Amino acid sequence: MRSAEFISGGRRLSANIFEPEPELVRRPAILFVHGWHSSKSGYGVRAAAVTEQLGAVCVTFDLGGHADSEGVLNQLSPRDHLLDCEAAFDALVSHPQVNPARVGVCGASYGGYLSALLTGRRDVSKLLLRAPSLHGDHAIDTPPGLMEELDGHCDARQLFKGLAASRAEVLILESEHDEVIPHSVIEAYLRGCPRAHYEVLAGARHALREPVIEAGFVAAIIRWFADL
Repeated sequence: MRSAEFISGGRRLSANIFEPEPELVRRPAILFVHGWHSSKSGYGVRAAAVTEQLGAVCVTFDLGGHADSEGVLNQLSPRDHLLDCEAAFDALVSHPQVNPARVGVCGASYGGYLSALLTGRRDVSKLLLRAPSLHGDHAIDTPPGLMEELDGHCDARQLFKGLAASRAEVLILESEHDEVIPHSVIEAYLRGCPRAHYEVLAGARHALREPVIEAGFVAAIIRWFADL
């Protein structure tokens, strides 16, 4: 692992890059997108496991206003954070070891929502959304702390239009005992992206604090991206 940084909207974003041993062949790559009030630190073990087991280049980063990245959190909207995801994706694609046709994205909660939006703007090969949040298209410029409560009935036509137009294979991973993301949100994603695969992370709450649940999530990531 090595530290890196890149610029989004004039803000410096902090990132970590996980790289396998250099080879002449181009490798698959995965971008990890954390949730609201989270950070890249929670994705280090996951990214390291993917790099070790799949030989993929991985990037974790802090969204603007989080942890080591610049920005005032409550002044940044999903549009700002989507620009952060685009900057991180572009940095990953430009890595000399990466095959740009084999790039996946893994996001959770608010990061899952951003990852879904990202597929409408970048060429994502495979997408894993764990317990993704969902917000109406009208909320794209509203800081998440000011958004309405989550439900599966908001008007997110632009998000699902982007998903439908993408070539990405999609996995929706629901936490079995999620106390934050209602099942109606998962159902909305499955309706909006009917070709998506669906799994349940057994025993999981929204935050993955138990080692055995975390191990299950890492195993699901490895399985999903194994043929990236």
